[in-house]
Amino acid sequence: MVGLLIMTIRCALLVLLLTHLNACASLSGEKRIEWSEDVRLGDGRMIVVKRSEEYRHVVDAGAGFREGWLLEQSDISTELPQPIGRRVSWRGSLRPVVLDLQPDGTVYLVGVPASGRAIHEWKLPRHEFYVVLRLRNETWDRVPLEELPASIQPNLFASSYRLFIREGNPSGRHINSKLKSELDSNPQVDKRYKTIVRIPAPERK
Repeated sequence: MVGLLIMTIRCALLVLLLTHLNACASLSGEKRIEWSEDVRLGDGRMIVVKRSEEYRHVVDAGAGFREGWLLEQSDISTELPQPIGRRVSWRGSLRPVVLDLQPDGTVYLVGVPASGRAIHEWKLPRHEFYVVLRLRNETWDRVPLEELPASIQPNLFASSYRLFIREGNPSGRHINSKLKSELDSNPQVDKRYKTIVRIPAPERK
């Protein structure tokens, strides 16, 4: 009788364990979202940009096992008008906030590191928030933030996480200028995605 009871308890524990493992498995995994959006260049011309983001499910044990989705990779591509007149693209661990074409033909891509690992990867100084890339032929070269013209400000959609991950809207839609402005004007949108924040480097002692 005791043996039967022990066996029943073991079976119950096994079922509970399997249920827990299945629950964990359902919470793990990856998400990919994609969309296109209207983007106004610094000279006023409007282009359509295609973007995608890849997220990994994470659980923060230090914050009461809070769950969330961590951005791992971003893709961005578009057909730029003259004087470039060709398709450009980029993929990496930044969340792009700017894609702009200057009158002299210089193309800038500005991004915010998507995670602590990305901050380490890009060796970002503590007083800076952005990685600035400049297109040279087919290559994106990193340049100091000081070389980014002051007139350049964020022009890319900043509320992708809210729209697609938090609110669960279907991927693959087009974000027009009106919707983009409505969502990105929300006070909860990080200031770094609304304006280029420039903090002077700390003085060396």
